[in-house]
Amino acid sequence: MRTYIRTEVPKFGPQMLEIVHHGDRYRFSILHAEDEHYVCSDSDRLTPRSRVHSHDVYHLALCTSGESTIIADGRHCPVSRGSIIVTSPGEPHNLAASSPGKLSTVEFTFVLEHVDAGHVLSLPFHMLLSLYTSLEMEPFEFPLRLDLAQTNEFEKLCNLLLDRLTAKDPSAFLDSHELVLQILLSLARMNYGKYSVSSLAEMDPLDIARREIEMRFSERLSLGELARKASLSAGHFSRAFRNRHGIPPIRLQHELRMNAAKALLISSHIRISEIAKRVGYADVYSFSKMFRKIVGLAPRAYREQECARLQSGSKEDLDLQ
Repeated sequence: MRTYIRTEVPKFGPQMLEIVHHGDRYRFSILHAEDEHYVCSDSDRLTPRSRVHSHDVYHLALCTSGESTIIADGRHCPVSRGSIIVTSPGEPHNLAASSPGKLSTVEFTFVLEHVDAGHVLSLPFHMLLSLYTSLEMEPFEFPLRLDLAQTNEFEKLCNLLLDRLTAKDPSAFLDSHELVLQILLSLARMNYGKYSVSSLAEMDPLDIARREIEMRFSERLSLGELARKASLSAGHFSRAFRNRHGIPPIRLQHELRMNAAKALLISSHIRISEIAKRVGYADVYSFSKMFRKIVGLAPRAYREQECARLQSGSKEDLDLQ
């Protein structure tokens, strides 16, 4: 049996899994990982190992062989090869086999610790994935049932993760974080895919209209065209869209354009007239007028301000080293 247990908190490490939530920084860390082999008989059902517990960490377990029942979020869940369970902080669980049978799993336990204050992030798992992906995730219904190809891929990733965690070479820490990121993104794609492509026909018309604006923000969109996609009159659509999303549809398009323009202003030396065209404005005057209205500064002033701020931040980072 391979086992990893964190023995010290690293002072420095990869920040690819670090999260900022409500302005606070939380650092990702794996506390424990192992491949487990459970055997449960009728007499084991009442042993202390079968008791349910909860704590402020996340558990992820993939069943690699066997069949039994585990407890997740207070529910008895039948599992077999290809079942994935994730428990969030505070959820009552027991991932050991709790009904007669044999069960083999690869498990890892992780936590997100505040970089200064010492407390941990205790969000439900789907909300954690939303922070990592900037996509609105739906709550998972664990256990997830993977098909054969998915099972093989997840088993490969989990075994590689355990191998790297138990390795002694300097790159193991970085490799393990990269593998965790692959696992989390795979779960995110499974979750989001259910609601983005296969269920597009079932989406609310107002959500479809917002999606259309987000995908085509730099194009010329009319209120009438968007209303037709939502099967509503222009007037009814505008009111309903604002009630649903808290912003008029055309205002949303302008704000998306301004966000894109801000990104180009601080990350490139592209002329402002060219940026105006790229984000959807026919002339630089209309662009500058809208930019000043929404951002509060002229485009050139914004570029100078942000470049100076970034340079100042870089100098402070160097001074701290």
